[in-house]
Amino acid sequence: MYGVLYAYTPEVFPAPSRGTGTGIASLLNRITGFLAPIVAARTGAVNPTAPILAAGACYLIASVAMALLPIETRGQQSL
Repeated sequence: MYGVLYAYTPEVFPAPSRGTGTGIASLLNRITGFLAPIVAARTGAVNPTAPILAAGACYLIASVAMALLPIETRGQQSL
């Protein structure tokens, strides 16, 4: 997540909204980091394998989202 937050996010957003985009990405990182243990504890009590399946689903969703990102920064000169 930190690679996306600090390397990719500043390159994707235009300069006027770069701080806002990076801030929103950081906010989502903090929220999910806060909620992960709560979700794991609640779902783990019902089904012990549920947190591992949820983590696997998150990796799959992130992989699909990354493949669908419209902007490729390789080979382009930064401003």
